[in-house]
Amino acid sequence: MSRAMMLGLMVLAVGCGDVVSGGSVGAACTGSGECHSGDCVDGFCCATSCAAICMACSAAKTGADNGTCAPVILDQDPDDECVDDGAASCDRSGGCNGNADTPACSLYPANTACGSDSCTAGSATSSTCNGDGACVAAETSCAPFIACDVGGARCQSTCTSDGACIAGNHCDPVNKVCTTVLRVAIVLSASSRCRDANESLTAFANLLTARGHVVTMPTPAEVDTLAELQTFDVVIPTGTNCANTGNAEAIAIYGAYDGNITAYVNGGGGIVAAGWVLFGTYLDAAPQLSAALPTSRTNGFTGGSPAMTPIAGHPITTGVAGFTAGDYSVEAGGTKSGATTLMTNPSGTAAGAAWSMALGRVVYLAPVYFEPWSAYANENLLDGSQPSAIELVLRAVEWAGRNR
Repeated sequence: MSRAMMLGLMVLAVGCGDVVSGGSVGAACTGSGECHSGDCVDGFCCATSCAAICMACSAAKTGADNGTCAPVILDQDPDDECVDDGAASCDRSGGCNGNADTPACSLYPANTACGSDSCTAGSATSSTCNGDGACVAAETSCAPFIACDVGGARCQSTCTSDGACIAGNHCDPVNKVCTTVLRVAIVLSASSRCRDANESLTAFANLLTARGHVVTMPTPAEVDTLAELQTFDVVIPTGTNCANTGNAEAIAIYGAYDGNITAYVNGGGGIVAAGWVLFGTYLDAAPQLSAALPTSRTNGFTGGSPAMTPIAGHPITTGVAGFTAGDYSVEAGGTKSGATTLMTNPSGTAAGAAWSMALGRVVYLAPVYFEPWSAYANENLLDGSQPSAIELVLRAVEWAGRNR
């Protein structure tokens, strides 16, 4: 071969190399031969072949830069890679999972219904997805209801009589649901005037009984040990004026069982106090009760049947309308840190509060609910003329007692 021919071939080879240039990553393309990387994906020169399912190389599909191989946007399926298999399968839900480490089609999430529900002999069975592609059946008891609903697919959810509820529960006549029967102790002296048939605490005991609860009126000596207190779900200290011989007797009554109050509440017991309990020196002999109450002691009160304004947001107050206090409202000395104010009086100060203390619950209400009708004009709190006043105090007892 002549020297001229060899030079011509070298020039031709160099010229061919110059022709193969191609676009950089992210440049628009119609074929892989147009890209330095050799990969044209989704109309752009891509850094890799990006062939895995639910991976793409365009910003429109991934949200990343054009030319960057990234997972398809969560729950989107621009390339029709993920068929929706239907909820009954618990398998593919029709979109990508958006996961760069393990790109794949999304599965139906946990708790998605995947089968028909059924209910037999007080047990309901429902089928839901487990989030990993399987439909799992789970059986649950209908308690506190006894039976299945009329349709036979789920448990009964409302009641009209105690016969619909399992043992230890009753049908709440207001809310039409089965709830726990509470054991309530209203503690007062054997000779207290508030035991009289036409008095405040007898009226309150009747209201609790009508709600389905079991009410006892023990003397302080009958609840002066922890074991005795623990036979009750809720303990109600009596109003100070229920004592027949004045303040000294009231103070002695509180002190008689105070020594076990902290252990009782910490172990899950409930307390509901009201009115004058917080006032003055009444709690001098009852430091544990004083510490357990969610409001501080006070020397203030508002007379003239002041208006009470419940604050929504707590189970005791939500949906309860305002009402007037019976004769007086004790101005609580301030809601303690960690407690929730339940309502206010006309001056805007706290008129009740609630809190949890370890495993137990304690409520204080400012109206003089538990004082004798013979001494105060407070009958309208419990005689039915103000249903919201009754509902509030009944809810207070039920909230305090249903933590055990």
